[in-house]
Amino acid sequence: MNWETLACFGDSITIGARSYLGYPEYISSHLQEEIGNSWNVLNIAVSGFTACDLQRKITADSQTISIHDISFFTLLIGTNDVKKSTPLPEFRIAYDLTVLKILLLCKHANGVLISIPEFRKGLKYPYNFDMNTLVCEFNKVIFDIGQKYGLKVLNLDLEDKDFFDGIHLNQQGSFQVASQISNHILNEKGLITVPCT
Repeated sequence: MNWETLACFGDSITIGARSYLGYPEYISSHLQEEIGNSWNVLNIAVSGFTACDLQRKITADSQTISIHDISFFTLLIGTNDVKKSTPLPEFRIAYDLTVLKILLLCKHANGVLISIPEFRKGLKYPYNFDMNTLVCEFNKVIFDIGQKYGLKVLNLDLEDKDFFDGIHLNQQGSFQVASQISNHILNEKGLITVPCT
């Protein structure tokens, strides 16, 4: 059997907390249709996790993760850091450690960092629209760390209708994110051309 492995690291947005499947599973299906080979998915995400929680989980699960021959990884983390008002210097340290651990475990894998989606209408407390200022500041850190490690940062193109509650993706949102990540991978493999933005 011919296959590749996709590892998606994150929190409730990645795990698909408000839909049956998360975007990692949809990516697998989309790539299998487009490329023809199977895609094994590792959805390494936990609801409520901060960047610090995730980097500690990666350390704890490093042996399990390292046995997979990971071809591509994604990282989407930080929404809970925004909610908890994690100081930016601490977020930078935790996010940097997370990326470093992923790169060391995934060895020759390609990957993409995903910026934190802005909060949308329908938010439930403790989230509020003013937190989008923090989202922008955290995303600058993500961009800086992407540059440090030579990784692309994907800014998702989403609409209000893609969200269940302004934070979590609904089924359509999970599918939209999967489509954008899949197109990024297909573009890198030279199978499609994605217009420059």
